[in-house]
Amino acid sequence: KMSKCQDFYTQLLQPTTYIGAFMFLLYQIVFSLTMGAAITRPHGGSPMLGIMAKMSASGVMFASVVYWWSLSDDVPALYPAVDLFCAPFLANLAAIVDDVLYNDENVSPLDNDAMFLATFTFLTCLGLAITATLLMLASVFKLANLGAFLPLPVLSGFFAAVGVLLWTLAVKIDTSGMSVGQVIFSGDWAIVENALVHHVPSLIAACAMKYLSLQSPFYVVAVIVGMIGLFYTYIGIAGLDLEVMVQRGWFWSKSDLVNHSMNSSHVGFAKWTPPSPAGWINSWAQGNVHWGAVQAGMSTAIALAFLYMIRCSLHGAALRKNIGLMERRVRANKVVTEANGHNDDQESITKPSIGSIPGPVRFRKRQVSEAVDLDFFATNIPTGHEATNIETKWVVLQSKPTKHTLTEILAQYAYSQYICAFVGGLAMTPSIGPSATLYSLGAESLAPQVGSVLLLSVFFLTNFQLVMFIPKPAFSSVLCLAAIDIMDGWFIKSFHKTQNKIEWLVNPFILIAAFSVGLLSAVFLGLALSRFFFVGSFYRSGVVKYAGNGISMRSTIERASNMATWLDENGDFIQILILQSYLFFGNATSVLNYVSSMFEEIDEDADELDASLFPPVPKVLVLDFSLVPGIDGSAVDVMSDLLSACYDHDCKVFLSGASPSIRKTLLLGGVKPDKPTKNHSQRKLRYFPDLDSAIGKAEDTLIELLYWFSHGNEYYGSRLAKGTGFQQCLSHIDEQHQTCSKDELAELAPYTHLVTLERGQRLYEDKILIDRGIFFIQEGTLRIERSHDATNSLTRTRRSSTGTYNHFDSIGHLKARSGTVARQVAMLKDEKQYGMQTFRLARIGPGWVIGSYEMLSGEQAPGVTIAVDRCRLFYISFHDLEQLEKEKPVLILQLYKLLSKLEARRSDLHLGQFATLHNIMSSPSHNRPMTTRGILARQKP
Repeated sequence: KMSKCQDFYTQLLQPTTYIGAFMFLLYQIVFSLTMGAAITRPHGGSPMLGIMAKMSASGVMFASVVYWWSLSDDVPALYPAVDLFCAPFLANLAAIVDDVLYNDENVSPLDNDAMFLATFTFLTCLGLAITATLLMLASVFKLANLGAFLPLPVLSGFFAAVGVLLWTLAVKIDTSGMSVGQVIFSGDWAIVENALVHHVPSLIAACAMKYLSLQSPFYVVAVIVGMIGLFYTYIGIAGLDLEVMVQRGWFWSKSDLVNHSMNSSHVGFAKWTPPSPAGWINSWAQGNVHWGAVQAGMSTAIALAFLYMIRCSLHGAALRKNIGLMERRVRANKVVTEANGHNDDQESITKPSIGSIPGPVRFRKRQVSEAVDLDFFATNIPTGHEATNIETKWVVLQSKPTKHTLTEILAQYAYSQYICAFVGGLAMTPSIGPSATLYSLGAESLAPQVGSVLLLSVFFLTNFQLVMFIPKPAFSSVLCLAAIDIMDGWFIKSFHKTQNKIEWLVNPFILIAAFSVGLLSAVFLGLALSRFFFVGSFYRSGVVKYAGNGISMRSTIERASNMATWLDENGDFIQILILQSYLFFGNATSVLNYVSSMFEEIDEDADELDASLFPPVPKVLVLDFSLVPGIDGSAVDVMSDLLSACYDHDCKVFLSGASPSIRKTLLLGGVKPDKPTKNHSQRKLRYFPDLDSAIGKAEDTLIELLYWFSHGNEYYGSRLAKGTGFQQCLSHIDEQHQTCSKDELAELAPYTHLVTLERGQRLYEDKILIDRGIFFIQEGTLRIERSHDATNSLTRTRRSSTGTYNHFDSIGHLKARSGTVARQVAMLKDEKQYGMQTFRLARIGPGWVIGSYEMLSGEQAPGVTIAVDRCRLFYISFHDLEQLEKEKPVLILQLYKLLSKLEARRSDLHLGQFATLHNIMSSPSHNRPMTTRGILARQKP
């Protein structure tokens, strides 16, 4: 607390504190008078401008403490002010109350004003209380985060519309209540000329303040004071009095501000009724609230509450983003150096420079024109030939983003509206538009904000009668300055920051729509348009991560050499698409177009190309969903059309890697797999857990459909090799790897033992074997699986790499330092968690040996070997092999040579798999469907 007091005292010594307090006082007065001018009574009655201005000011005076106490330490330039967003709703509410009172014969003219004010204030406070309650519920149930997902063009358009709205308010002040539309479409040149005469001086003064504010904030105050001085100088020279200037529209009159029937001309409060703080409670107790008018205006008050809750959600999100975008430019020292060096009259130290200015920095005293929180200014010290001229360096200071969450900010909005409802004030929020101007002046601290409210209280207690002595352009020029700052930061600069100018079109769209359908409706229309542009950009970004075929991508199944060679030549009958991103109707259609192009006829203009180079019509299409987080219902319908296109051309479809949620969505949409049958090749649609399983089954299907017609006898001849079972194992090895093991290792036959595995049985786990060893495969297929979480890296041994993020949850709800992450880290350190999930390393059959890694390395292999179908293996234990090393070392040497070659082959295959995975992850996405010629271009060597 002492530190805060010292900081506040230090701020009082800064000249920018008084500049900011005076500047924002003008804003406060303008906003309060504008809100008061918007609330009128259709059936006449006494002037309400001064009373409504006091109601607007009372909310700011009492509720600003909420923002200062909770947010001022982290959010610069808060400057709470009355929110003009509510003006049209409050004007409608005032018209309803006035209409009910006017038509009620029991309401006397003497009581009309008091009952109107009491009833209107009661409905306003009720609406604010409902708004505050809704905001509290939004902060508790985290509904406030909806505003954080607004695209930048929508926020830019919202701010630009606010800037133009401030300018229109300036015009309304200068033209004594006429709007821009009324002036333009009046058809009377005299009205247009009068508006130009009154408003052009405000624009000139605002442009002068914008330019001079870069030199010093004192110039801004000097322009306003100079303008006031010019008016009074003109009055003195022309011999006019203030009343004549009021009639000409340059000053406010006393009758505009004072309601004599309610004794509002007194200093302070004549009686404890609105607009005195909490005066509506006393007025309600005295029976001045008209319940018929309350019933008539209740629906409007509730509608205002819901709309203003949405408004606060948008405003809170805009406030957080605006903090990081506020900046001011300050001038650094002029550096005078010589061609051979630089002056050494000041100490030069090496520190990171502020902004984009590199190099050493120099300390020097601050000037008034510089930021109050800048401890030093960075100046690039040139040397050599670059240091011959005197240059002025500018440092751009940008505010730091706030640490407060949107939920915390909305809670403060709720508390402030509760206070406004209690004191009988109107809705208020932190100022977004003027905050950029005040931050650029160096008045972002708490002291100038408190000062502006203290000055506002003086005007409040005197019923704003002091406003009569200040010309209107002094107020309207400040509004024009805020409008220029907002338009420069959110309209012009956003155009240069946006690469895709189509996205930026949302900005002017909201700007135009705000003045035709309202600001809130314009934001929702802009949000819809932004989403439309997003869908288009998302469609162009591409949903196909990788497109390949059975030649470029092979499964981990180890096949006989003749089969492998045949697949290398005919693998393009298998087409593989790896999809990415969320699937919706737009990008799913691009997948359909891509798949449809696989069945197109060869182009007529492709006669110069060899027809054999064109990819054939696929027999199997593999779609991988491993990188797809979700899919919507319209994309499921597109997938149904894709299946129909494949079925029409006798092409099977295998879906792999689909998460449970995606698979459920597809099943509900009718994309159901065919039921298992004895003839597996007849199944047109199947689901697989991973891509490798799908490619392996696609290869099996392709072999079953096409291979047997030309190579069936050759394959069966190799399978029915002569000799004993162990000799057949060696024959398969020789045939597949071009070795001579049948002759070199024939002496191992007496030491082998036959092991039979049924489908699904695990080696070592389901068969009782005394010792581990190596297994020669005579027939059958086995798959080698390994823990899904096990890794071998440069920094980790075979330890679990359990992730800290569950893909079924949103990462927006995950905290990096939470109990969930802590439990995952505990699992990471606990070796007992190994082997929970598995993936297949390889699928091997005849021609391969199991256990070669263990024999060569002396370490137990981490994988688990499982029989895919019935297998016959010939087993030699490591114990027997140790005995043979002593008895027949040459035989064991031949065995080591064979196992080394097989391991080298397997390592080469694994490297090929890694290369394929690298190509998949690093390949650019396809942003448009490909034709047959496009596919040909990809397939050509």
